[in-house]
Amino acid sequence: MIPVIKPQTKPQRKVFNKRIYNFKLFMRDLVRGFHAILKLQKIPKKYHVSRRLSEKIMMAVTSVNGCRFCSWVHTEMALKSGCSIAEIKEILQSDFNNCADDEAIALAFAQHFAENRGKPTKEALRKLVDFYGIQKSESILSYIYMITIGNLTGNTIDAFEARLRGELIEDGNLLFEFLVFILGFIFHRALILKYKNNGI
Repeated sequence: MIPVIKPQTKPQRKVFNKRIYNFKLFMRDLVRGFHAILKLQKIPKKYHVSRRLSEKIMMAVTSVNGCRFCSWVHTEMALKSGCSIAEIKEILQSDFNNCADDEAIALAFAQHFAENRGKPTKEALRKLVDFYGIQKSESILSYIYMITIGNLTGNTIDAFEARLRGELIEDGNLLFEFLVFILGFIFHRALILKYKNNGI
């Protein structure tokens, strides 16, 4: 009896499945982030969200985008701002059930913003403004824009490293990933130092 030799199949390559930047999206968010910083500086302090809420907002966005760098940095910053470990775990799991009413709408919007890739619905924006007012809503959006840049930059750094390990990067671009890897590495280290030095 002649043995049947089964053809060998190549093992499937692992796919990197986090959301990353391309050039167009990077430029869009860079412009948004720049305007967000300028706008935040002009908004009167009384309309700024608290440091505690700003950290929760940034973690809500991070819970969707899955950036390990931002998760680490903002977990530490959230603890310093007065958040409990239980609160942080719940937010990173996109669970806002135990959040205060005056925080829940901001966190739900932040999650919605990230899930819709930076394109929130008019209804979601209207609900945000109706509850917080225009200036406080702009403060919330400023933090969302800034953490989005951090998240996707971090993910693109991870994508480049994953590519070197042989993983498949869908819709990726080696040259752009390398550029973001270099720029993003510097950006993240500078950001971490800024947070630690300023106690933000």
